[in-house]
Amino acid sequence: SAPVLDLTAPRPSGLLAVDASAGTGKTYALVALAVRAIAVGEVTADRLLLVTFTRAAAAELRDRLRTGLVAAAAGLAPDAASGADAAVPADAWVAALAAVPDAERAERAGRVRTALTAFDRATVTTLHGFCQTALGLAGLRTGTPPPRLVADTRPIARSALRDRLLARLLDPAAPPLAGDGAPDTVEGRLAAVLRAVLAAAGARPAPLGAADPATAEATAAFVAGAVEEFRRRLRADGASGFDDLVLDLHARLHAPGGDEVAAALRRQFRLVLVDEHQDTDAVQWAVLRRAFRADVGPAAPASDLVFVGDPKQSIYRFRGADVGAYLAARDEVDAVRVLDESHRAAPDLVAALNVLLRGADLGDGIAFTPVAAARGPVAGDRGAALELRWLAPGPDGYPAEWEGK
Repeated sequence: SAPVLDLTAPRPSGLLAVDASAGTGKTYALVALAVRAIAVGEVTADRLLLVTFTRAAAAELRDRLRTGLVAAAAGLAPDAASGADAAVPADAWVAALAAVPDAERAERAGRVRTALTAFDRATVTTLHGFCQTALGLAGLRTGTPPPRLVADTRPIARSALRDRLLARLLDPAAPPLAGDGAPDTVEGRLAAVLRAVLAAAGARPAPLGAADPATAEATAAFVAGAVEEFRRRLRADGASGFDDLVLDLHARLHAPGGDEVAAALRRQFRLVLVDEHQDTDAVQWAVLRRAFRADVGPAAPASDLVFVGDPKQSIYRFRGADVGAYLAARDEVDAVRVLDESHRAAPDLVAALNVLLRGADLGDGIAFTPVAAARGPVAGDRGAALELRWLAPGPDGYPAEWEGK
């Protein structure tokens, strides 16, 4: 198995994957890696990029990064107590930062204080926020204004779909669509398909379902046309939706001049840390890879990129997440580290789950990985740590106890 991530030691350079499990401290580890990189002079706050996948998570990550810098500044201060003399023992990674000769310790303290002063220049954002920033940077280089972000693109999608439906109703030669019926019913069904396609970056409609092949092909083509009309209206208005930000940056990075865009991003961000990477899709990973890791010439060396994730927690497939993208990215890494201690669950529960799930195959090559408990035993008799209840299936396949509920 891969080595445990040591937050008190230098981080492996290049592309690093950190495999985690629930409660093993993914965000804590990212913060420690970021603060250490600043303290040792590897990166300044304005050259640091931290990416996560919701605005709430980004706000929390930003707060915790500031807290980590404050803790490091306190631990590196000349008069900081250490060991048994400290009222509150410093975290191990902070203590390791301070365990150097006085002159180097003073330099590290100065870098951390500078980062706190310039904290607002650190970029802690969502993936879509990063794409918007990157498109703005690319626009400055090419003279192209960045797109205006439209938070709710549903009215634009609805009008594009309705206009295409109206044109089809006026065309007597138009082929039938799957599930033809009342106009409101057809519109509602096609609107659901359109929303699903737009919600997953890079998705396109496929001729599936119970309809005959010709009708299925016509329906898929109709939805594809509605998608294109939706995007055309956004472009005409100089606007972009959240998912279109990813597609726009992907196109910009892979178009002529994409190397220059990647080079500019690498000059801006020398260390990139990505949280919850199991929630990415193939297009999002392609953006990160092209922006920071692909070979674009000796004048633009790759940035270090660390992604932390737990494929066992990839639960957003309905929103376009693709655990295969995480696994493909992991195959390219220069090093793998693991987080193997649960800071959330009691030791007896951790032990019981390790026994229950030992050897479990979760699909896609994802295996259960046992973890240790970081917490001490809980005092008192609390009964069994884990209880399982088996419900016998009834005639319809569902447990009889569920009937009437």
